[in-house]
This record gives sequence, C-alpha cells and structure tokens, in this order.
Amino acid sequence: MARIVRAALALAAGLTALVGTTTTAHAADKTYVQLQTANGGFCVGAAPNNQTYLDLCHTDWIFPAVFESVRIGDSTFELRWESNGDCLEVADAGTAAGAGVRLGTCSGGKHTRWQVELVDPVRKLYQLRPTHVEGRCLDIPNSEVVQGKPVRQWTCNQTDAQLWRVKPIAWPA
Repeated sequence: MARIVRAALALAAGLTALVGTTTTAHAADKTYVQLQTANGGFCVGAAPNNQTYLDLCHTDWIFPAVFESVRIGDSTFELRWESNGDCLEVADAGTAAGAGVRLGTCSGGKHTRWQVELVDPVRKLYQLRPTHVEGRCLDIPNSEVVQGKPVRQWTCNQTDAQLWRVKPIAWPA
C-alpha cells in the first residue's frame, strides 16, 4: 500500500509540475499523459470503436494516443481518451486474467479506475492496476510489443509487458 501511495504522490507531483507551468485556469485543471511501453516504442492508443491497442506515440493524428489523467479522491485515476472523453476500462468489469481493456463510459465504477504503482524507479516505470480486482495489471499479451496489439488485464508479474512510462505531455500539441 505504501508503494502505491508513494507512486501516486510521485505521479501527482510530476503532473503538478507540468501543469503548474500553464497560465490559464482551464489548462491547470487538466493533465494529459501518454502510456508508453517500457521500451518507449509504442503507446496505448484507441479507436472510435472503443478498442485499445499499441500504437505510435503521435499526438498529431486524428486519434492521438493521449489520455487525460483525472485523479479520484482515493489515490486512483481515471484515464480519459482525449478524442471522446471515454475511460480506459476493463471490459464488462471482468476479473479474469485476459479480460479485455477498452474504452467505456466514465461511470465511476472501479473497473474504470486505475492505481499507478512505481515498480522501477531507475527506469521510471509503473504498473497500472485496475481497482475492481486484486493482482491484475494492464498487459501486452505474450509480450508482443507490436503496433496494433490489443491490451488486456493479466496477473501482475512485473515483466516489461506490464511496465509503462506515464509520460506527462503538453496538450493540445
């Protein structure tokens, strides 16, 4: 639990530093991030059909790989896709390893909230854990880091398939 709190505080401090440089009240209310793979080659992207997958980390495409990070009062976050405001969620609030991760309505349900846990401070890598079930993490199936690969939840194992850079970005680009 202490690691989760430290990670949330570290993420919040980093996001606050990024946001603190803006001059308008509106911009200060929003924090945007990209969820980059451990090697930085791809980001979690999405499509209008609510599917999520690995994509190039572009911010200038019609469907950019950009999420608004919204802190919820209990040290969890909603990750809202910039293009339509839908949340990154575990499909149908599934609890099994292998349940799909997609976009869905930000309902306030625990399957739409994520804990961000720092697990590799040297490389600044995090695990993203859905809050509706214990022991699950955002995962790249079979560690196949290729463009178009869908993401899912899987049993947490701290492999690179589950380690993410939560990269604050200035948005709009």
